[in-house]
Amino acid sequence: MGSLFLNAGTSLLALSLLLGCQNPNAQLTDDLKRCFNTYTQAIEKLDGALLASSVYFPDMEPAAYRNHVKELLVDYLLALQNGKFGFDQQGVLLIRFLGVGHHRYGVVSVTPNGTDQATMRIGIHFAYDANIRFSDLEPGSLVYVPKKPWPEYYTIEIGGENEVPREQLSYLEIDVDFQRMAQEWRVIQCRVVPETIVYEVSFEAHGSP
Repeated sequence: MGSLFLNAGTSLLALSLLLGCQNPNAQLTDDLKRCFNTYTQAIEKLDGALLASSVYFPDMEPAAYRNHVKELLVDYLLALQNGKFGFDQQGVLLIRFLGVGHHRYGVVSVTPNGTDQATMRIGIHFAYDANIRFSDLEPGSLVYVPKKPWPEYYTIEIGGENEVPREQLSYLEIDVDFQRMAQEWRVIQCRVVPETIVYEVSFEAHGSP
């Protein structure tokens, strides 16, 4: 009987180790996803505490992160009116421009680089027409939709006369680099993977909200 329990216990241990080996990055993936989700929420809400726990800006105290991001977003909105803007290293403007938190996205891959660095590739499926159609936007509101070639964009006016058909963004992937600091992960860089960009044709005029 003792031998039976020993064999059963040994089998369970072996099974546990086997299952664990099937996805060695499972915990890492969960940690990076949690950090990235916090980061997108922090940008959306302009929340200083969430920013401090999810991103790293070199040569800057965490208490200054909120004002820094606010300044980036103000400059971004002004630049949109001129038809051209650039992206910052940490991806604040990329995440805002894409509206990442309003679309469906998932993890494509996770690549560790030692114990304190990792890159997570995220694939994002965009639904700009559906998001606009079911939004509470007032007539006259402006929505910026990425178009071909990247990173140009359409300016859509709710209730206005808008260009159709449009060749707008449908899918892309971004690489997010993380650094572990004081046992916690922080976003340090976001960048688009150009070869993954896919466009779709839209005939939605969005003439009414």
